[in-house]
Amino acid sequence: ALELELTESLLVADAQHLSEMLQRLRAQGVQIAIDDFGTGYSNLGYLQRFAVHRLKIDQSFVRKMGTSAHDEGIVRAIIEMAHCLGLEVVAEGVEDAAMLQMLQSFGCEFGQGFHWSPALPTGEFVVYSFDKWGREGRHDERDIATLNAFYPHLARAGLMAARLGLERATTTTAVLQMIGLPAAVLTKSGRVLSTNALFEGLTSLFMPVAFGHLAISHVTANRLFQDAIEATVAAAPTVRSIPIPETDEHRACVVHLVPLRRSAHDIFPGGDLLVAVSAFKKSALVPSPAVLTGLFDLTPAEAKFAAALVSGQSIKEAAQSVRVTESSGRTYLARIFAKTGTHRQAELVALLAASHPFE
Repeated sequence: ALELELTESLLVADAQHLSEMLQRLRAQGVQIAIDDFGTGYSNLGYLQRFAVHRLKIDQSFVRKMGTSAHDEGIVRAIIEMAHCLGLEVVAEGVEDAAMLQMLQSFGCEFGQGFHWSPALPTGEFVVYSFDKWGREGRHDERDIATLNAFYPHLARAGLMAARLGLERATTTTAVLQMIGLPAAVLTKSGRVLSTNALFEGLTSLFMPVAFGHLAISHVTANRLFQDAIEATVAAAPTVRSIPIPETDEHRACVVHLVPLRRSAHDIFPGGDLLVAVSAFKKSALVPSPAVLTGLFDLTPAEAKFAAALVSGQSIKEAAQSVRVTESSGRTYLARIFAKTGTHRQAELVALLAASHPFE
């Protein structure tokens, strides 16, 4: 079952509202656990009111059991009290076999800590699978005991592999910085894996949001950005380029989302999207259709039509230049608006006119 962990301080912050919300969650089968128990208010009334399923004893008590009779007594008392209330107990901060054995003698059912696995980076989850032919039956107790003996070592190996992958991604984004390109690596869910210093400096353009994700400060551009991330999960991802208009806080730029495939995962382990930002400045030159196609995902016909508008032609004249009717030209214009995040022809022309010389 899904389990929701809450701290004691949260329970007293808005008890009435929280009680109603937790009732709805419990009706859907969600279980409630109190995290870091013993460090907050430790109000037994809340355990009954919120129908808690499990207590997690704070590691500050667990780690001192072997040297402090006071902390050992607290751990014993919490376990006995929880069992009297019909609750399960998890001991946090279990670091070795001796500590585990002591907790088991107290009747503690569960534990977590370095004895089994060091803490992994946020969002990382390491899984080892040990398979055998079905005709050979299940793993016997000796196999399981052998695997359990290696458990801490396998966990540390997984941690090292995860950190190594993070270092590789960080190194590569740093290389992109050397050529003046702000860059970040995202997972397919949109969680930030690595960024370089240039990207981190774009605080007026990118905003951190919940769960390590990113958002663009420009509303329309952010909608395109989030759609592109969702497409990475829902379908075969494609390269997307999202224009950002100039503001008082940042220059006009284009955010590119490039899906990472095949051997690219050797460079960006755990990464699925490369986000790069190219800035440009105003120019009187008319951008070529090839540049517009690459920057804004326009079709060749749309790019030629857009270049004609930038050169000063009317919609009718631009439509004639690509050999379509004026009605079709307006359809082109609507599609270009959608792809560039603009809404008016003057705004579109100003954006495209700035798209020639890159830095």
